[in-house]
Amino acid sequence: MAEMTAASAARARGSSRFETAFIHAPIGMSVVSSGGRCIEANEALCRLLGYHEDELVGLNVFDITHEDDQRAARDNWRRLVEGGSSTTRIELRYVRRDTTPVWVAITSTMLRDAAGSSLYAVSQTEDISWRKQAEDARVLIEKRYADLFERCNDMIFTLDLEGVIVALNPAAEQITGFAPSELIGQRLIDLVVENDVERAGKMLDRLREGYDGTTELQVVTKDGRCVYIEASSRLVTDGDQPVGIEGIARDTTERHALQEELSRRAFYDSLTGLPNRALFLDRLSQAVARLNRPGESVAVMLLGLDDFKSVNSDLGHAGADEVLKALTPLLQEKLRGSDTVARLGGDQFGLIVENLQSEDHVPIVAGRVLSTVSDFEMARCALSASLGIALADPSSSADALLENAHTAMRRAKRNNRGSFERYGAEIRTLHGESPIRT
Repeated sequence: MAEMTAASAARARGSSRFETAFIHAPIGMSVVSSGGRCIEANEALCRLLGYHEDELVGLNVFDITHEDDQRAARDNWRRLVEGGSSTTRIELRYVRRDTTPVWVAITSTMLRDAAGSSLYAVSQTEDISWRKQAEDARVLIEKRYADLFERCNDMIFTLDLEGVIVALNPAAEQITGFAPSELIGQRLIDLVVENDVERAGKMLDRLREGYDGTTELQVVTKDGRCVYIEASSRLVTDGDQPVGIEGIARDTTERHALQEELSRRAFYDSLTGLPNRALFLDRLSQAVARLNRPGESVAVMLLGLDDFKSVNSDLGHAGADEVLKALTPLLQEKLRGSDTVARLGGDQFGLIVENLQSEDHVPIVAGRVLSTVSDFEMARCALSASLGIALADPSSSADALLENAHTAMRRAKRNNRGSFERYGAEIRTLHGESPIRT
């Protein structure tokens, strides 16, 4: 009672201006005795805490302080009363009349008598629930981001503006075999294969210019393998100032292998691994397009095995397939690396012989190919083949050349199996073939 009387007397000596500000302040204000009891509270504080003024007055501020904040509140109040601080600020939770907590920021100033003894404190109480909720949300987001960073199966990375690795998540080790600590401090460019160094440099240049993008690079793993990664990156800025690069990369090696397999199936024979008809015609078109010197030519040869049906009958379908597979490398050995051997279907093989300086070389190559077939031995299987040849000039079309070689091969089979025929005017005359432009 003596504290309240002293405080009331002191307040009575205050200005009416303070009284008006106290009553109408938009934030909670209170007068608290040195013992911690509320002497007076304004409407904003009563509304914040859910009390009527006559209910709040007389309560000790520690009675409405959340139990988890009691120690911090008492330590703060002790410094204020004992003179360690003339003004203190603390953030804590009060408990409303309905028992729900509310976060508040309390700024208290202690008034003292001439001897320095504490009289009462004037406190301003601000509702900071919205800020605490925002902080909690931010902490939650940061925690979720940290969990995502740690657990993500894709590699999350941060680079400085020079392309030096600053941070990596654990997935980096799954993809590259290197622990993050082994990669931090290294340049990204030093990890990619030589053929991708220029591409990686251009990627970094575009990122520094502010362009986001996705780039596929091949990097070397710790055990020396090469893996493909697809990196989506962006420039990080602080205001208008670039500070780094961040991105996410995923291992696309399996996707590349699938794409290569699909491409192989589209352009290569599944049994022998040789180019198929589509790739053969494409290569033939390119070979013809390269004919630019007088006298040069390209020879197209179509090889058809004679009476291969009997091989199927004797060895079965699987055995006949093994014969074709075994014959494949033998045919390849008879040509140069720049030439092409393809399987066009069934028992037919197509050959493209380029850079012929003289047509006199054609019979030599044809003889070597036919000898390879006739000398072939496997499971007591005897083979022979007939060969049709067509020569190209710069005006030839791939389809026409192949058809002409096919016409010549049919003539060889009819006239003398195990031999070769070259497509020419005599074929059209003797067999009634329609002239086909080569």
